[in-house]
Amino acid sequence: MALLGIEQLAFLDGFFLNPIGLLALASLIPLIIIYLIKPKPKKQFFPSVTFLFKSPKDKAKRAILSTFFKDPLFMLQILVLLLLSAAIASPYVLVPESESVEHAVIILDASASMQTRSGFGTRFDAARDVARSSLADSNTVILVSDFPEILVDGADRREAERLISVAKPKDTSTNIYDALILADDFLPDRKGKVVVVSDFIHTTNDKDIIAARHVIESKGIFVIFRSVLNSAGNTGIVDMNIREKGTEVRLRNYGSGQFNGELRVGTASLPVTLQPGESNVFEFNTPPGITDVRLTPEDDFPADNRAFISSPEKSGRRILLITNNRGRYMYTALTLLDGVAVDVAEPPVIPEKLDYDVYVFKDVDPQKILPRTLGDVSEEVKKGKAAIIVAQDGIDRILYRDLLPLGSVSKVQARAAVLKADNMLTDGVSFGSVNEYFDGSLDVTTVAYVQKGDSSLPVIGIRKVGLGSVMYFGLMEDRSSFQFELLYPVFWKRSIDMLTGQESIRNLNFQTGKILKLDGSQPVTGPDGTVQQAKSIVLDREGIYSVGGAKIAANLLNELESDVNGANVLGEDVLAEIGKKPGGERDLPKEITFYVALLITGLVLLEVLYIKYRGDV
Repeated sequence: MALLGIEQLAFLDGFFLNPIGLLALASLIPLIIIYLIKPKPKKQFFPSVTFLFKSPKDKAKRAILSTFFKDPLFMLQILVLLLLSAAIASPYVLVPESESVEHAVIILDASASMQTRSGFGTRFDAARDVARSSLADSNTVILVSDFPEILVDGADRREAERLISVAKPKDTSTNIYDALILADDFLPDRKGKVVVVSDFIHTTNDKDIIAARHVIESKGIFVIFRSVLNSAGNTGIVDMNIREKGTEVRLRNYGSGQFNGELRVGTASLPVTLQPGESNVFEFNTPPGITDVRLTPEDDFPADNRAFISSPEKSGRRILLITNNRGRYMYTALTLLDGVAVDVAEPPVIPEKLDYDVYVFKDVDPQKILPRTLGDVSEEVKKGKAAIIVAQDGIDRILYRDLLPLGSVSKVQARAAVLKADNMLTDGVSFGSVNEYFDGSLDVTTVAYVQKGDSSLPVIGIRKVGLGSVMYFGLMEDRSSFQFELLYPVFWKRSIDMLTGQESIRNLNFQTGKILKLDGSQPVTGPDGTVQQAKSIVLDREGIYSVGGAKIAANLLNELESDVNGANVLGEDVLAEIGKKPGGERDLPKEITFYVALLITGLVLLEVLYIKYRGDV
């Protein structure tokens, strides 16, 4: 201790947890003595070359140093003893307190904008590297797209690294706020850190991610924002309005220079020129089937350079209206449908050959309709065709049997509002009111109903019969107001499409992030060709999903997500939070004795190899 005063020890406290361990440096003394007293090798002088060396006087001045520095083995041994003494003194470095926690929640942005090219890869590639470097001993990894997804919970470093390495970004918007709120639930004892690795283009909602950060930090949890945002150029497809007869595609240039390219629709192409910040709408006839829409040339964000249109194949459908009073409202609505031919049959005269897709019974005279006709239509429905039965006086005297088992039917004469169930047929449709309807035991899936006391009486419903379907339509034209509603023809178009298995174009095209519920468990083929049995579809990838005979297109179509530089999302408040030190964080000593020991081991091995090379052993 005589060699180290109080001031020296205070100085060493900044580097070693146990400065007194430096007394081990005294081990250098015997090593130096041994090298000074060991026998010197005999030297032989050659007069012809002595002029190359300096005078003996100069050599004497460096005699002691030459003894030390001409022997590499001695220098290795000196270095080993120095490092060994340092290891005994427990060296350390100061690291942020968040780096010393045992639990980490990694929020890894896997949204569409993370596919933006960055360097030799993408932003997501860079984010994976940052996420791996932020892991702790125990880790929870949350992938962020339009909603947070738990990739793994309670994993060690190796398992977390493996799962992060195989994760892939999706084609959806970004929801950092909900991921932050979720992260709080995965930190035991409120000790740990949350690391958000993202480009911070938060597009799913307007919720304040900075407020969420402050709420979590108020609980003593460290929250770190790590950005992988880079400058990029992008011109993309940001919106599409797909209708049966025409489609509108809107493009926008987010870059700093003029865009010159082409919009290819199937085999056709349209020239495109857009100034920086400019957007433009391009219109064309909607092609039947699946159409690939592509913007060329590609840029730093390829996810919005391509889109898909799914449209029903144009095929003729035939409807037979069986009636003794065709009326005008329903008949007119059916005849206005594209690709639909309507024939009318007046009982008892019915076409000998029944070769129709839909059979409609409306205002039928019970005494004129033949049982054979009802039986033949029933057989057609069981084979996969469809029927529509419209309510009328005397409906209980018509032997619909398998088509619509009625049981006891009573007429209710009272004004009531027609309510609707939530499904694709009723979306946006108002059914008005009814003055008279039937109360009976109908085995149908309700589409619309009236409330009678505590009971819900279906006035529109659908039931399966064999391979086909039957719709009960209980709104009689002269006793309800539905036929005067604006979307009356739309309802019939949706109904005919549904009954004939031809989806409406609005049910074939969606924005990514949508969850579609299916009618029971069905095989679903995704855009990548994988097949799974599912009761619902999460449209998290762009492309075509095959469900039964339907082809469903999913497209990004998100202006904020396409703004890959974040000009319309990243405010000064968000930028200020990126890289900011977590509130209340301190710098703590982290001992590095283990790493010094590894270095000593390497030097000892090097010393052994050198001794063997020199021939001492």
